[in-house]
Amino acid sequence: MPAEGEVALFSWDRWGIGSLFMIGAFLGVGVVLLVRWMITRGFYSLSLSLLLFIGAGVFFVVKASESIERVQFRGYDPVGKEGVVTARTKDGRAFSVRVDGLEWSAKCKKDLAVGDEVVVVSKDGLHLAVERKSRLAQR
Repeated sequence: MPAEGEVALFSWDRWGIGSLFMIGAFLGVGVVLLVRWMITRGFYSLSLSLLLFIGAGVFFVVKASESIERVQFRGYDPVGKEGVVTARTKDGRAFSVRVDGLEWSAKCKKDLAVGDEVVVVSKDGLHLAVERKSRLAQR
């Protein structure tokens, strides 16, 4: 059962009529072409039906993952939380930071090393701006 303000994975509110129509159209035409292939044994009917089934599956997975990601991070605000640098790029401009057990892409004005403790100062989408945790704050 979804929490208050959330919607279930298979609900009209999440998917919308357009998405459900697209999946239904892909599957419906795919079934028609599959039946036609069973009757005529035509190569094109089989290939098109398989492509439509694959297309419907890909569309479903992409749409479901977008929806799940939006719900997963709704209401979560990492600003002010502490984390640890887990990786960095060769040029030292971008980092991976673990905050509350989640991996985030992060940037910092100063150079950081793997293992440095950081504090999140802002969030832009799925990217964080961090600063090195001061030594005085650790005591």
